[in-house]
Amino acid sequence: MNFFNIFKKDPWKKIFKEMNKAILPNSEDDIVAGTNELMNILNNTIDEEKARPIFLKSIAISYFSEGFTKQRLIEHLDRYCLQFFNDDQVDKFYGYLVALRIAMGTSKKSASEVKKKDGKYYW
Repeated sequence: MNFFNIFKKDPWKKIFKEMNKAILPNSEDDIVAGTNELMNILNNTIDEEKARPIFLKSIAISYFSEGFTKQRLIEHLDRYCLQFFNDDQVDKFYGYLVALRIAMGTSKKSASEVKKKDGKYYW
């Protein structure tokens, strides 16, 4: 009977949990901070329900794409939500995602620890 238990275990769960911990170590605090910043970038033209998955998918793409570029972000957003962005907002969102990558890579700081002052991100 134990043989059939292997089919009940989902190895992807563990992988996704590890990935989530790497990208968003402060969990919900990071998700809320990133979602709020995206809504701010978009001048609150979309609600949290729409912004949350956009932020989560985009941060994952930025984290796991080697040589993440603005063009790569545009291609990603074009699949499901580019209509919510103008060119300036795409630039700002790209800048935010790059700031998060740098903060995570250099200082082990996550989205909830990255702040914005005078249009610049710091940690």
